[in-house]
Amino acid sequence: MNFWSRFVFGFILAQVIPGVLCTFFLFFISVGGKIISTSKVMGFTDYLAIYAERIARVPVWLGSFFVGAVCFGIVLHWFNWMVLARLEQQAESNKQGGLENLPWHKRPPIIQVFLWPVDLLREWWILFFRTPNFESIIRRENLIRVPPEKFTQLSWIEDFYLPFAQFLCNLNIALIPVLVSVIVVFNFAGFTIRRGLFLLMVYAMIGLTRVLARQQLISLVRAERDLIEEKKKVAK
Repeated sequence: MNFWSRFVFGFILAQVIPGVLCTFFLFFISVGGKIISTSKVMGFTDYLAIYAERIARVPVWLGSFFVGAVCFGIVLHWFNWMVLARLEQQAESNKQGGLENLPWHKRPPIIQVFLWPVDLLREWWILFFRTPNFESIIRRENLIRVPPEKFTQLSWIEDFYLPFAQFLCNLNIALIPVLVSVIVVFNFAGFTIRRGLFLLMVYAMIGLTRVLARQQLISLVRAERDLIEEKKKVAK
């Protein structure tokens, strides 16, 4: 990838968009109660439109929101990278091999999609309460273990998998405030069958992006591992 491709896919897509989404709905959760209580009963998107209009009305607030969203997107990116590093090191210390051999990833995808809160809380528990030191959240990059003649292949693999894996990882976390916002609004406006289905769709979307993100990350790690193992075979 050239500079602009990395900027668009690696920064705008993977970090800025999830950051904007997450920040927008986090702020909406904090002030949404006031908007809902002072407005007539409307649809979910109508409340969002009122909130967005109030932000856009003051340029200073809009600029501050965008800067904060970009910073938050970067924080999301590095937080997910710490989780990945911790899981990889845990799998290595337990002699489980790669991420694909973790017990949760061996369950059927449909279970992973609809029971995602179980795995999310488990991983955050491991990160915050089962991490012995800073070294345990540093990911070992495979670049130094790949021979120079394989750099082109490594670059192609990372360009193919990495931006979308990062986007899906960050989007997965960014969708959680969306789910909370939907629950807040529907709790006030009342639940209907259509609103219940919409809530279920948002919930399932979080689980789906989580599964897709892990699929991309595992594919990336496997491809990098194949390059390293090919080097070892040639050396023998």
